[in-house]
Amino acid sequence: MKKTISIILMLSTLLVVMVTPALANRIEITDIDIEANAEVYAYLDFDAAPLQMKEVILEARNIIIFDNSWVADGYEAWIEYPDGTQEELPTFSELFPNWDFPEAFPTTLSLFELMHLSQNIESNPASDFQDTITNSSGTPEYFHRTITIPRRPSNALFGAPFATFSSRHNNIRAGAVGSTVNYNVGLSFGSQPAMFGTNFRGGMFISLSGTSGRTVSAFVSTDGAAGTGLMRVEGFDFFYQ
Repeated sequence: MKKTISIILMLSTLLVVMVTPALANRIEITDIDIEANAEVYAYLDFDAAPLQMKEVILEARNIIIFDNSWVADGYEAWIEYPDGTQEELPTFSELFPNWDFPEAFPTTLSLFELMHLSQNIESNPASDFQDTITNSSGTPEYFHRTITIPRRPSNALFGAPFATFSSRHNNIRAGAVGSTVNYNVGLSFGSQPAMFGTNFRGGMFISLSGTSGRTVSAFVSTDGAAGTGLMRVEGFDFFYQ
């Protein structure tokens, strides 16, 4: 159940935090609707905020981070839409200057999350991802299979990967050929998030450059009820752009 607070109390709390941090330390910040007011809390001065408000600020920032598509600093990525148009992704620091990365992987998972993640892990053994195959168009594929798209863990950017492989290509392209739900897609190098795309639909793909010789993990999730998707991950050495 979401926690709620009156507008008057919310504004009063913010005023205390911004004007008298010492006094705010003595206020128990509990009944606030962070999700509904993420834009308000996320851009408060984190360094000047009392400890209780720091937790609120970080949670609000995560809500905003999870609601945007971006690529890690130092890399290039772009979205390819079903009609063939492309959109370059902004870097993390361009969207969120001076913000820290959220937790990439959950420290705890609900039983529901564990059930759906384990289904993908059991049906997609790691050995399947060590070598590529070539599809009918001649594109090397690292993965092409219908899987469960689980709900994204509430406390992290990614859940368990549906594919992990050693890339032999300069670029990796990932997404769902078709899906029953809108989904989030992500790629990481080990424990380091490389990119995150949100609110994708079937036929949309993300491409990430700088992947040759790297161990890459691919992730998919949804922010609503779990669904299914025909996920494809492929490599290429040229740029579509």
